[in-house]
Amino acid sequence: MNGRDFAAAAGISNEGELRVGMGSRFSTVGEYGQAAGARVTVEVGGADAGQRGMLAVGGQATLDGTLAVEFVGGFVPVVDATFDVVSYAQRAGQFAQILVEPAGVVVEADYQADSLVLTVTEVPAAPSPNVQFAMAAAASITTRQSSRATARAQVFDRLGRTDQAHRATPQAADRRTIRRESFGQHDSPLRRLRAAAIDRAIVDNVMDPVGRRETINARRSHRSAG
Repeated sequence: MNGRDFAAAAGISNEGELRVGMGSRFSTVGEYGQAAGARVTVEVGGADAGQRGMLAVGGQATLDGTLAVEFVGGFVPVVDATFDVVSYAQRAGQFAQILVEPAGVVVEADYQADSLVLTVTEVPAAPSPNVQFAMAAAASITTRQSSRATARAQVFDRLGRTDQAHRATPQAADRRTIRRESFGQHDSPLRRLRAAAIDRAIVDNVMDPVGRRETINARRSHRSAG
């Protein structure tokens, strides 16, 4: 229920969960009973009576289980503010626990003759201007760092795709491979060492444009010397 009224012609036994939304009223002509494992949640969106939910019991309210009070819509009450969220003709028992959201808001329960009234005793401390400025600055730095990290990841991803495409070309395969068939049994150890060195340099410098240019020149010199 949210912003609507619901009236039950008979008694209600809550053995699960009941939510009374902001500005709503859940009323019974007869009694209302709540089991130990059940829960009723009442939303409060402002200081006026029409901005909070209300559980109105026409008969006897037999209370147990949990009462949850949720301050919604950004509304945070002030200390000493009072809210009646449950009314009844008679009462037996009381809620085993009262939970409040958001965290930091503390209420005190007063079971009066015909209603349950909650009084706010504590609210979250508002951050000082210096703390607010520091929090905003930290959020800005985090956003910039995240943007930079995303940009770096995109660059590395593009470089990786470019390198994979480059390695897949026949030209790259030619540069990474020295054709051994041109060397016979009569090749000298020096020529073999030079060929192996050039082969390794070609592989190591695939990602280095300057090194690639120097390697190509060395390869040409090697072929000329051969």
